[in-house]
Amino acid sequence: MPTFRVPVQNRQILFKVRVYKLFGALPVEQTETFTALLDTGATVTAISQNVAKSLALKPHGWGKVEGVHGSQNLDKYLVGIEIPVQISDMFEYKSEINLLEVFLLKSQEIGSDVLFGMNLISRLHVTLHQDLCVISVDGCSKHSLVQKISGRD
Repeated sequence: MPTFRVPVQNRQILFKVRVYKLFGALPVEQTETFTALLDTGATVTAISQNVAKSLALKPHGWGKVEGVHGSQNLDKYLVGIEIPVQISDMFEYKSEINLLEVFLLKSQEIGSDVLFGMNLISRLHVTLHQDLCVISVDGCSKHSLVQKISGRD
């Protein structure tokens, strides 16, 4: 089970993920790296307007979300998320979650570009101990070991 460690800084768990656009259920080549915030108090996973704009995402509907600011009707998008786990300078392990329904929130409401809510966190194994978070990514749709190409994420 691929595992990575993230320091807890200022009471936040932030790490890099890749988000990709889907065409139907198929991934589109365009993938961008964003900062994700792990939020155990959030029920759903959300993306910022920056992610939606960068990937030219189109909403596939809307849904009602209850939050600290009350109830809101928000656009929904279907995306894929890759969680890269660095194994060495030459290899990384990619865990993908395909066909993930996410909501669009303003960046200032998220605190990052991607917010991992419990609908996504429940697919992971998360351990918190003092100032360290250990995340195991065994509940993902697809896993692959890839050789990194010099100059690319």
